[in-house]
Amino acid sequence: MDMLKIERKKKGKGTVFNWEKEEWTETEIEFRTCEYTVPSSSHASILRWKAGYGVFPNEERRERVNTGLFKDPEEKKKWSELFASDGVLRLSAEEVMYLIEEERVFITREGVRLSLEEAFEHLTEMRRRFFDVYTAYRYLRRAGWTPRCGLSFGCDYVIYEGVPSESHASAGVLIERDRPIDNVEREALSRSLWHVKKHLIILSISSASHDYGSVDGAQVTTATLAPASLNGVQW
Repeated sequence: MDMLKIERKKKGKGTVFNWEKEEWTETEIEFRTCEYTVPSSSHASILRWKAGYGVFPNEERRERVNTGLFKDPEEKKKWSELFASDGVLRLSAEEVMYLIEEERVFITREGVRLSLEEAFEHLTEMRRRFFDVYTAYRYLRRAGWTPRCGLSFGCDYVIYEGVPSESHASAGVLIERDRPIDNVEREALSRSLWHVKKHLIILSISSASHDYGSVDGAQVTTATLAPASLNGVQW
């Protein structure tokens, strides 16, 4: 089973985002205190809830912890004050680059608008192994998936068929780094993901150069793994 092949006609409502329908206008992404933010609240809402980009401060923590658990009003007050209140959408470096490349989005540095090549160079300085993670992110997005941070699952990304708020992640994606992932690591992560009903996809990125012009020519090799059986249960 190749998890990266999606049958387009089976995709549900809202999984293919129509930028023109939203009357998307050109917008700037701000770089501040090592974060990439979207200052426009209307653009931020579209990016997050309709196209699956970025994260609002503490949104996952806000959803998972019920303040009703705190019996002491003072403790409840202290907890609520820990939330960031600016409501500004934060984007990852690879999301920034993809939006610059694909949509009417731009970034400036010291008041000067950056070209695609300059933006890529800037993001490479800010994000470790940016070439690999961006090439993988771009590959997944162009294949029709919505990648999100997969750190909590031990992966680089988890991928959704459509908007994350409307579906469950289908697989975890791991990018091979300086050495091949050995069989023990593969099996351990594959079994861990099996428990949450996800496949494991391993991406290998190969390129002679790591500049922006090499992204198109980079070779991406994929392997989809799932345990044949676990505790007698067939996949």
